[in-house]
Amino acid sequence: MRVQYLSDIHVEFHADGGESFVDSLDPTGIDVLVLAGDIAVGKGIGPALDRFCTRYRDARVLYVHGNHEFYGCLREDVVAMTREACARHSDLEWLDGNVAEIRAQRFLGAPL
Repeated sequence: MRVQYLSDIHVEFHADGGESFVDSLDPTGIDVLVLAGDIAVGKGIGPALDRFCTRYRDARVLYVHGNHEFYGCLREDVVAMTREACARHSDLEWLDGNVAEIRAQRFLGAPL
């Protein structure tokens, strides 16, 4: 199983919202993409997850919130945006103190 791990992307600091960065990534042969926090802040979470899921359409995408996702936002709003993204993408799984099992491999994830 090939796993690609990314964190601290902070697409809010990219002029194009991270679009060119995500487009530069090679998803070929990747089975699982782990987005381990600080991907985007607030309202940028949904579009960022949409970009990653579209680019990695042949992989499972696992997402864990970092501390920066919540900056200037209510936790409830961030949770709602994350749930909405998961509803749009069947290959996206949000790890929030739970386990994802992929091909007999367990992935544990939780924000601190």
